[in-house]
Amino acid sequence: MWEKIKNDAMLRDSDMNRGLDDVVKYNVTASSYDELYRGEQYSKYSVLVEIVNGKLDSSLVLDAGCGTGLLLEYLGENNIDKYRRYICLDPSTGMIERLAEKNIDHRVIPVVGYAEEIPVRDSSIDIVVSITTWGNIADKEKAVNEFIRVTKENGLIVVSKHLKHNTIPPSSINKCFKEVAVHIDVFYTCKPVNKASSG
Repeated sequence: MWEKIKNDAMLRDSDMNRGLDDVVKYNVTASSYDELYRGEQYSKYSVLVEIVNGKLDSSLVLDAGCGTGLLLEYLGENNIDKYRRYICLDPSTGMIERLAEKNIDHRVIPVVGYAEEIPVRDSSIDIVVSITTWGNIADKEKAVNEFIRVTKENGLIVVSKHLKHNTIPPSSINKCFKEVAVHIDVFYTCKPVNKASSG
């Protein structure tokens, strides 16, 4: 029993250190991130837009792992930025600083924070998106629980997992998540229901 507890603790410590390493890496690459990844990310966003299918209109959106705000730019460039408010959550101060340098409107709220500890009230978000960040999340179970906690009943959660990352999918953590598309990433959705009875 003690071995299992010790091994679990070491895995958690390893995951948290990896998560910290990712934050440091993204702080360093923030200034060149857009140039390096815009094309690939925009391609994924086209799939995301098909999945959310007009649900962005007047919604409160949480972008967990927003990076430099490329999704915001994509929505604006395609005239589908009809959300009411947009919370950009990322643990990298470098990424959030890069976002703040851009011409973002008053509806956008940049927040430095982790998907495992989202600083938002229960059942307050209409749509949670987390695109290509799954491999960087240290405590995936905690993040899934947070996504569900902050999402309104019958809201929508969209998580994508890069194919090259051999990590547990969100559907293995919570059966609410279903695989819905594959395009560079594997896309999963969850529509939380019966939240009051599930506690």
